[in-house]
Amino acid sequence: MMRTRTSSAAALLAALLLICGCAPTAGELAPSTPPASTPTHAPTGTTTPTPACGTEDAGGALAEAVRRLPAPFDEPDLADVRWAVQDGDETGYDSCAALSWVVVTIEEGTVSSPAQVALFHHHDLIGPATERAYAYRPQVTRISDTEIDVAYRFALEGEDNASASGRAVSRFSWDTQTGTVHRTGELPPTP
Repeated sequence: MMRTRTSSAAALLAALLLICGCAPTAGELAPSTPPASTPTHAPTGTTTPTPACGTEDAGGALAEAVRRLPAPFDEPDLADVRWAVQDGDETGYDSCAALSWVVVTIEEGTVSSPAQVALFHHHDLIGPATERAYAYRPQVTRISDTEIDVAYRFALEGEDNASASGRAVSRFSWDTQTGTVHRTGELPPTP
């Protein structure tokens, strides 16, 4: 008798959940929602939007960076050169991370064309990692949720662009106390 009441109560509860739209229907999986205080981190390059993280996807973040970053060149004769959405790298963007990034390059660029790392705090664009864009696409590595390393390439004296072997590494850290990013390490030499 007890088993029948329990089964009936479970069936009644399931029916009520289906009627109110609170339960998944056949073929539908119930989303697992983490608590707001612990955002879920998706693999780098993808995002799983949650209320704690925001909804900006990596493509939208890249497009925002292209729109808002300073021009790649200061020279008046290069004023028409623009950042390119189609050649950007959005794999480092994560709207749940305290510090993430996208890399943008110029339209119709070459291997030694300028590139810029745009930094994000969760889904908010912080701005460019450095005041000026440097030649060559940098390699960015996640160290932790709040730290990344950016390895810049540059041509040493006597090297051509294709065989550039110079390397300078900077670490960028999100400071939760001040709400700013700090850089330590090296940058490529300025020409």
